[in-house]
Amino acid sequence: MTVPTKSTAPAVSAPVERSHWPAVAVAAIAVAVAMFNNTSMNLALPALAADLDLDSTGMRVVVVSYSTVFAALLVPAGFVTGRWGARRTLVAGLIVMAVGGVVGLYADAPAVVVCARVVLGAGAAMVTPASLAAIIQVVPAAHRSAAISVWTGITVVGTALGQVGGGAAIAWRGWQSTFAMTAVVGALCALAVLALVPPLAAQRSDALSPATALLLAVGMIALVPALNLVTDVPVPAAIVAVLAVACLAAVLTHEHRRREVFGDLDRESIAGQLVNGAAFLAVAGAMFVLTQLLQAGHGLSALAAGAAVLPTTAATIVGAVTAPVLARTVGPRWAVVTGLITTALGCVAAAASTQTVPLVIGAMTIVGLGIGLAMPTATELVVSTAPADRVGTRTAANDAVQEIGFALGVTVVGSALAVSYSMRAGPDAPSPGALLTDAVQPGLDALLTASRNAYLVEAALLIAAAGVVAAILPRTPITRAERTDG
Repeated sequence: MTVPTKSTAPAVSAPVERSHWPAVAVAAIAVAVAMFNNTSMNLALPALAADLDLDSTGMRVVVVSYSTVFAALLVPAGFVTGRWGARRTLVAGLIVMAVGGVVGLYADAPAVVVCARVVLGAGAAMVTPASLAAIIQVVPAAHRSAAISVWTGITVVGTALGQVGGGAAIAWRGWQSTFAMTAVVGALCALAVLALVPPLAAQRSDALSPATALLLAVGMIALVPALNLVTDVPVPAAIVAVLAVACLAAVLTHEHRRREVFGDLDRESIAGQLVNGAAFLAVAGAMFVLTQLLQAGHGLSALAAGAAVLPTTAATIVGAVTAPVLARTVGPRWAVVTGLITTALGCVAAAASTQTVPLVIGAMTIVGLGIGLAMPTATELVVSTAPADRVGTRTAANDAVQEIGFALGVTVVGSALAVSYSMRAGPDAPSPGALLTDAVQPGLDALLTASRNAYLVEAALLIAAAGVVAAILPRTPITRAERTDG
């Protein structure tokens, strides 16, 4: 989730007849609902897998179906926001999420759960850019920096509290309760937007060409499921993955299409997006492993597993507050590299701590701290060189990269967990979700070992990303003003 700074947010005249703070709050809550759906399924996954007899591949597909559609539609949704207006798009996205919640509430088969998650992802793709666009229009320029800070804080805290609430609901009424929460909160939030956010005019006159939108959607929607299935059906999955990459390459290598999505790309922007994608990969992979480890491996309830995420969230906030100081001290290049290395060290610590719950939670706080240190500076790198009329487009593209990172985190780290578990436990061992009801000791031992190996794979990916960022990022990034003046 990207947050433009005061210097990069476009100046838009704002209605001032009413207090803007209620509008800021409801816009932030809308994004918190979207983020909750991105993470709450990890809490519900063990119970859902046991109830619907999902194997490891099915578990990963359920998780990434949301983030894949979310990522695929973010850029088109950013253009829709400009054409429809932020308020109208925000309400529409919340209604779509509420519908997805209703579908999931009555799901009785894996395919219906995946369908519900797809609908939720489509709604979230509309909510995310529309929420920030609404704030930029509603809040006067003098208060915009404070409003964005409040919006960010409510989003982070709301997502964390949603995790705890989701865990409590799962413990009370089962995995379907996460969908019920989305349906109720989404509908109420849509009504609140209508009541608290004034009508907003459209802001853009350009459009995303149908060809570019189609290539993006097909490429993103096909790539991650193909990677998920490559260990089960290697040849068909590899063919689909190649076709998906070809679609994305057709966007990235065609100058006009690339400019439609990203504007003028530069090393600072590329490095920033890589860091943000790696950060979301870390979040998704670490939490995918953690919730299974705590519930199936150590017997924690869904509520306790949700509460266990709170220290990681707090550490992320501490890191985000510290990030500007770190960037001023060592420069943006080493600030983002430090964040990625810190996150990798947290994964190594988690790998060494899978046998003990307090230690693994402590290791995850290091992961959260590293993510908080990396992402604010990375976001500034993304938007700092964008022309004023392209900041919104570039942030939407960055959000899409983040969601791709999230999906790949579940895909790669989740696959490492599944392969390691299968090799250790044997072909007849119960799935990790089945360990909730059938705590077979060989299966538990295999899960602890597989979790360790998955965290080490994640650490290696983060170290590799840090090396690439250090290589391509200039020591002194060029600001948008400097590029314009030059």
